[in-house]
Amino acid sequence: MGGRKKLSIKQMEKRQLMKKLKERREEGRAQREKQETLLLIDENVLNNIRKEVVKSPCVTPSEIAIKYGIKVSTAKRVLRELESEGLLRLMSRSRRLAIYTGSEAKVTLPRPMIPLVE
Repeated sequence: MGGRKKLSIKQMEKRQLMKKLKERREEGRAQREKQETLLLIDENVLNNIRKEVVKSPCVTPSEIAIKYGIKVSTAKRVLRELESEGLLRLMSRSRRLAIYTGSEAKVTLPRPMIPLVE
């Protein structure tokens, strides 16, 4: 009738120490993630987005979210607002991703490849 072996005092202390360190790391990660994303946008950030987006040939919400440190949902809302103002045009939309182009951007579409027939 065995059962599990009892740990020595040193092993128990080490296990408790590792558990505390792990909890501290997780708390630190959660705090950093909360600080990085902004829910509301400052007017300066919004103006910078307006200036940059108008001339850009391709803009996605994730691109804006990463560059300005805002949430993707907030970036989507901003891009929809800019589209309604006429600064952006919707190029393509799927269920999850919307691709916009600036109203002043010069977009050149690739020519389709024509197969050579002899």
